[in-house]
Amino acid sequence: MRSDMHPVVHMTDAVLSDANGTVLARVPEIEVQVSPRGLLFRRAVLVQQITLRGAQVALRRGEDGM
Repeated sequence: MRSDMHPVVHMTDAVLSDANGTVLARVPEIEVQVSPRGLLFRRAVLVQQITLRGAQVALRRGEDGM
């Protein structure tokens, strides 16, 4: 938690894949800052800021052009 009371979630080596297991993105470091008011009063995670560091994204076009 930072001094301004905003909780921070820090993730490393995150991988996003599709239902077939094909890797769509690799992100070595993700930092998410959430609202403390959302957690306390709404009981919900309200994301205020997302920082991605070193992201790699694979883009492929299907045979149909989509």
